[in-house]
Amino acid sequence: MFTAALTAAARLADVARPGFGAALLLAALLATSGVDLATGANLQLNTMFGYSSEVGGRFAGSGNLAFSLLAPASRLLAVLVTILVAGRAARLLAIAIMVVTVLVGGLPYLGADVGGVLSMVPAFALTWWILRERPIRVAHVVGLTVATVAIVIVFGFIDLSRPARQRAHLARLAEQVRDDGPRWIVTTIGRRWQGSFGGPVTSILALVVAIGVVVGVVVVWRRLLRRAAENPSGARLAPDWFPERPDARALLVGLSVLSVLGLFLNDSSVAVPALMLLVAVTTLAAVAGVMPSPVTTPAPEADDTVAVQ
Repeated sequence: MFTAALTAAARLADVARPGFGAALLLAALLATSGVDLATGANLQLNTMFGYSSEVGGRFAGSGNLAFSLLAPASRLLAVLVTILVAGRAARLLAIAIMVVTVLVGGLPYLGADVGGVLSMVPAFALTWWILRERPIRVAHVVGLTVATVAIVIVFGFIDLSRPARQRAHLARLAEQVRDDGPRWIVTTIGRRWQGSFGGPVTSILALVVAIGVVVGVVVVWRRLLRRAAENPSGARLAPDWFPERPDARALLVGLSVLSVLGLFLNDSSVAVPALMLLVAVTTLAAVAGVMPSPVTTPAPEADDTVAVQ
């Protein structure tokens, strides 16, 4: 009954203004996840997108599949807000959505999800950077990597400051940082790769394939842009609305980074990017009419006038 009422409300909102229905559903998904984590994470156990008690798992905080719903939904909602509502207020609201999502997913008394934070912070930061139409440089990537690890460590020490009986696994990570230094990063990521891909060889192969796919997408994208710019007829061969709009670029880059990092920094294998893709495709299909269609510039008509000597 709740789902039917929410669907009806989204339909009415979409009729009033295209895109608002999708924004309402994304906000409802985020609110449901946030309230669940704040009230004991009851939906993380024995639900469709939670852990099963028969298989085992970490029955505290946010699970990998819940993260796979929460992270793309928040990023899609943030970008959708900037599309539907113009101005400084929309940009501030987009920042607030992404920051709150990181806090909900990472704080030890809420999500306590290390892999989720390591995936969300870079994806969200790049999304915001592209929305501001700023170029991405190597120094930005390095600084963002350091900041992401620092945020996880801060969450760990917050957990370490709590009473021993209330601590989550973040406290153990903080202790490892204190005792072993950066070595814990390699150990944690290696364990997650083994859980997702079964061994070091397949993990390396999966990483190579992922890098190859990303490089291939970039190459094809650049070739399409070059062909569109050099086409003598004046017709736009590439969907120029996608790469030229900052909100569309933010969607592409942010979702790509989130999916790749989610795959390699969690231990649920392809289930993480697959569920993210499900959220993204359904949302983008619902808001396809919000962005303008590609503009086709007709070729100039030939001048049939004959010059009279």
